[in-house]
Amino acid sequence: MERFVAVPVSCTVSGPMPLLSGVRVTRVRACTRWIRTALPLLAALAMGVLRLSAQETTASPHGELSMDCLECHRETGWRPVRIRPTFDHAALGYPLTAAHATATCMGCHQTLTFTDTPSRCAECHQDIHRGEVGEDCAACHTERSFLDRGRMIQQHQTTRFTLEGAHRAADCESCHPAQRQGMLQFVGRPLQCDGCHAAQFAATQSPNHVTAGFSRDCQTCHASTNWNAARFNHDRGGFPLTGAHRSVACDQCHLNNQYSGAPVACVSCHQADYDLTTSPAHGAAQFPTDCASCHGTRSWNTPFDHGKTGFALTGAHKATACEQCHGDGVFSGKPTTCLACHQADYDNSTNPDHQASSFPTDCEACHTTVQWLGATFNHDATSFALTGQHRVTTCEQCHADGVYNGKPTACQACHLSDFTATTGPDHEQLGWPQTCTTCHVGSQNTTAWDLGVDLPRQYHSMFSVDHESANGRCDKCHNPPVYKPATCTDCHDNSCTFTNQRGCDD
Repeated sequence: MERFVAVPVSCTVSGPMPLLSGVRVTRVRACTRWIRTALPLLAALAMGVLRLSAQETTASPHGELSMDCLECHRETGWRPVRIRPTFDHAALGYPLTAAHATATCMGCHQTLTFTDTPSRCAECHQDIHRGEVGEDCAACHTERSFLDRGRMIQQHQTTRFTLEGAHRAADCESCHPAQRQGMLQFVGRPLQCDGCHAAQFAATQSPNHVTAGFSRDCQTCHASTNWNAARFNHDRGGFPLTGAHRSVACDQCHLNNQYSGAPVACVSCHQADYDLTTSPAHGAAQFPTDCASCHGTRSWNTPFDHGKTGFALTGAHKATACEQCHGDGVFSGKPTTCLACHQADYDNSTNPDHQASSFPTDCEACHTTVQWLGATFNHDATSFALTGQHRVTTCEQCHADGVYNGKPTACQACHLSDFTATTGPDHEQLGWPQTCTTCHVGSQNTTAWDLGVDLPRQYHSMFSVDHESANGRCDKCHNPPVYKPATCTDCHDNSCTFTNQRGCDD
């Protein structure tokens, strides 16, 4: 219980005096005359106060708080409270940081019993979440700012619905509406787009989402960054947009607001183009209605890709006008053999005469698509491959008779005149075989017509050593040209002496 001593108002206060057992006394330095008069009275009062204080004790209103009163109070007056700058709240078990450091004492200490003040967040801050997200406020809130969006967004990323785009800037209440008594709803909120955007889905008219049977998965067309900049990803719908299709307005293909189940065949949009085409007339030619066979999406007037048919165009065929082959108006089922277009070329050929020589009608045997003239026949593809000198021989040298198909391949078929005209020795008179390769070694590989230098050794095995001086010259022994000796005595007498009857040298 505090007691105060009245002092004259005319006195000048020079400073406080210590509090003596609850009696506040003010020291004065002036009015010395008054002091002499009042001094006996003051002494009597002091003695009374001392006796009273010995009988009374004052309990601390702050409970079991062990700290110096001067940390918060001053000697000049119990109120107002003045907390020292050196006061350390952390020493009491609860450090003050951020917004807590600027809060008033009574904001947390609702009573003077400080030791009973709670330390859990929910005991001071009303839980608007109704316990749905737990009691750890620090998971989403911070002392720096109770509405710390950065912390809230970070915590939201740990849930099944991560925040992206405009969702990161949306107010919590827009997705977590207030329920009874203003409490926000967090548990059991829908994760699908239409959980929040059902009204926008139903109100959209261009196009009308409801009548078009659009999916309620808004992400198909809308992005979380900008709701109004919707773009449908057609590649997910079974009909990827390519070329000019990417710039076509939706209603050009989706007539009468038909989106779900819209046909994807080319003719469903291009039937008029098909019917009105006259060069060539698609309907009369029975062209397929799959426009992609000839047309591309980048440009409608795309050249026809003949490679997709059974007859790929190569060489000069690539530059040939369609009418040259399809002048009869036949496109589907057109024959692809060479003769179908080149019958006249075959019939009119005279060098050589293809028809008279019964040439095959497969023009590719001699001609190419790069150049029709200058045909080259691949003789190696026949049963008589050309080698050596035969490769540089003109066709007419062997086929002067106009015979190509079934031509004999024996040497004498071409070299019979050489056989009959030979006189040294006379092949025909001697009855030699017409197999040229017997003596003409070079003819075996068609590299040379001359005789081989090892002909005597090859065909005179019985005269292998002593007759090598002939050195490949037949007339050494065959003079006159007799080539069928029967015995040694045709050249030697009985004593094996050379008779020189054949005119041979010693």
